[in-house]
Amino acid sequence: MTYVPQQKANLVIAATAMPHAPAAAGPALPRLRWRRLRRRTLVLALLATAIPVSVTATVVELNGTPKEAPLPTLGAGPNGHVIDRDPLPAVPTAVADAYGRLADRATARDRDAQGTVRTLVGHSRQFGLSAADARVLRTVDGNRVWLIPGNGYLCIGVQPVGQDTMSSGCATEADALRTGLNVSDTEHVYGILPDGVHQIEVADDGGVRHVEPVVDNVYELAPVSATVRYQVGATGSVTFRIVV
Repeated sequence: MTYVPQQKANLVIAATAMPHAPAAAGPALPRLRWRRLRRRTLVLALLATAIPVSVTATVVELNGTPKEAPLPTLGAGPNGHVIDRDPLPAVPTAVADAYGRLADRATARDRDAQGTVRTLVGHSRQFGLSAADARVLRTVDGNRVWLIPGNGYLCIGVQPVGQDTMSSGCATEADALRTGLNVSDTEHVYGILPDGVHQIEVADDGGVRHVEPVVDNVYELAPVSATVRYQVGATGSVTFRIVV
């Protein structure tokens, strides 16, 4: 399978959901130093006065030695400025085929917590996210795991039940269709993979090898750097790195 370089971002949103109140304008994004990988991946620090944001410690990489070099902000144009993208009127066919839950009607559980997703959408406009099309894939350890489609992007959101906070990781659509999405907190790595993946082989950097289930597209790992592999068909496979 031919690999196409992509970009990935992880960020944390801590917000009070206010779907009817306009958000305060945030300051310009700071210039940061990025780690350049052969697979172009990065961490995005998104700042807004209405929503405190901090960068998580998770980066995803593939087949490369990290090198220091400036990289553009995910979702930014050639001049480095963030580009606002409107949500697409419908989830793209390729995305709905890979993540069938997005093609389903919103459930009461989806609608119950979409206020926090709307807040995330309002402060992450460079991804063109659609709160109406966001779906809860699974609830794990008291956390709702969201899949949020965008305009050329997909995001994973991890929201504690009953709280208006969300940890979120975003990737380009092509990247998310191949290696999925993940985000970490201090206790877990939560990840999403396309339909049809039922287990992953994990090789922790400490030398421990184990197989973990993927249930309703969602897997959960300890916050340890690891190489992850899943099977595609009878002979193919996809391998990627999670660095915590």
